[in-house]
Amino acid sequence: MSSKPVNSSKRVLIFRAAAGVGFLAVGNTKFAVAAEKLSPTDPYPKAMGFKLDTKEVDQVKYPRHTNEQGCHACQLWNGGTADFGNCSFFNDAITPRTGWCKNFKVKKA
Repeated sequence: MSSKPVNSSKRVLIFRAAAGVGFLAVGNTKFAVAAEKLSPTDPYPKAMGFKLDTKEVDQVKYPRHTNEQGCHACQLWNGGTADFGNCSFFNDAITPRTGWCKNFKVKKA
């Protein structure tokens, strides 16, 4: 019983296929994490003044805030016209269009 050696191009193909499967497995965990809604009671969002509704922001603590500064108007949010979207500042966590944090950046036209 003789076994033929696997030529180098087959080895490369097998390696790339295995690497691709590994990448997909790791990549899917990012989407699972990114699908979580941001909680205003978690330490980092709380430190950033995150609120689910821009109307709940403390005007004394954040005097430059206006009620028009919802997540929907921030350049870091990508929800379009949806009620919820992903915020790149919070690692693509889901935030409501009405939310706000002190890292608000006016969306460029």
